[in-house]
Amino acid sequence: MCAIKEIQTVSGQRMTGDHKYKSRLHGAEHVAEKIEAGEKYTELLPLTAFLETLKPVKSADIAIVLSFRANSFVPWRQERAFRFIIATGKNGDRYWLPQPIDR
Repeated sequence: MCAIKEIQTVSGQRMTGDHKYKSRLHGAEHVAEKIEAGEKYTELLPLTAFLETLKPVKSADIAIVLSFRANSFVPWRQERAFRFIIATGKNGDRYWLPQPIDR
């Protein structure tokens, strides 16, 4: 899942979400059936297509939220959020930089 705090384009379009990353985009096609410990999995986030329509993005503050069960004996799910912002380099390229979730 993707959680949105804020996305802003160069032209001034702005999309805001909950400040605690509760405004989320997700779909059934973005769910892995099972990932074993140590395995890697790549998934195109639902936010990717949306960001393509907003080019060029000036700033963004999002979180990628993983929802998982630690093992089959635990009936409840856990969530872990990983926050990223966009930074623009001297050459004009934009980079996703990890950030602490609580700032």
